[in-house]
Amino acid sequence: MPGVKGPKAPDSRSRRGGPDVPKAPGGRLRRGGQGAPKAPDARPVPKGPRGQLRGLGLAAVRGRSQNFLKDAGAASRMAALVSAEASLNADAARTRPDGPLPGEAAVSLERAVSLERAGPSERAGPGEGGGASAGSGRADGAAAWILEVGPGLGALTRPLLDLGLRVRAVELDRGLYAEMSKWPEASSGTLELVNADVLKLAPSDGFGRGVGCVCGNLPYGISTPFLFWFLEAFGGTVPGVFMLQTEVAARLAAPPGRKEYGRLSVALGSWFEAREAFRLGPASFHPRPKVDSTVAVLRPTGSPPAVTPAALGRITFVCFHSRRKTLANNLMASFPRDRVAAALEALGLDGARRPEEFPPEAFQRLALEFEDFRTGDGEGDG
Repeated sequence: MPGVKGPKAPDSRSRRGGPDVPKAPGGRLRRGGQGAPKAPDARPVPKGPRGQLRGLGLAAVRGRSQNFLKDAGAASRMAALVSAEASLNADAARTRPDGPLPGEAAVSLERAVSLERAGPSERAGPGEGGGASAGSGRADGAAAWILEVGPGLGALTRPLLDLGLRVRAVELDRGLYAEMSKWPEASSGTLELVNADVLKLAPSDGFGRGVGCVCGNLPYGISTPFLFWFLEAFGGTVPGVFMLQTEVAARLAAPPGRKEYGRLSVALGSWFEAREAFRLGPASFHPRPKVDSTVAVLRPTGSPPAVTPAALGRITFVCFHSRRKTLANNLMASFPRDRVAAALEALGLDGARRPEEFPPEAFQRLALEFEDFRTGDGEGDG
């Protein structure tokens, strides 16, 4: 009808000349074209430990101090150190199927450094490796196994296996243990796995047989008790290569008189030559720790003291229980005054001095003097 307008035909163009854009409820423009459903999250999976853990449905557990090594170069350097120490230990114990006796593992620092720099074939060649298969990089017999503590995602395990070493790994986390159990080496016999708390194990359980070196990126929460466990479990005859907090690593080789000197310095210094191999910053781990880390090497001196690791551990627990107290006062907290006075006089030790002023030999003599002493477990101040 004249003057009456019909319905307006739909316009296929927007005011700006483009096609109409569908609107979401509420009148706002919806991105993504002609009403297509929202695309799924296509963010890339992070590389390294973070991505591996996500893919396994796992996450780092702070309560277990899990910091996964993500620096492949550092892992390879650490594996080379382990291989060198295992080869040197095999030289000393190649004829002993049950491992070395005290005093059999002594080697020169110069020779150890040359082995660390050598390739796998050189370490296992004639005259080096003590019976290792040529070209395999693996020592036979007593040094056939590397005991790794806390393998996690296998950052260190993989380069160890690639060097031809056989690995016996102790992992507390059930999820990580289950994942590593799927590795082909776990079926071929070159990788043995133990799902347990290492601090509750003893070599008599079977895991310590034929171990040529102990290694691991140690959870920082157990590093100190583990080092005492390592000393007692193997009697100071097996070398170790460990990733530690730099603060803890500094205690291993600290001389008397330094603030770092304490129980660890005395105990480990009585059986091992300790040295720092290299350091890593927080960016080398996931999640990032708040401290720097150091790879430390513990090599048996070959001249063990007359005292046992357990006895030395007990007496140093008493002597370093309070670093602000004198040696005599710390001892008198556990022994009668007259017995302490007589012991100090007999040994020629000045009880008025603080414990950090005495060398390891003084504590070894004290341990023998109070060899019938028993105490509960503890760490003291050192």
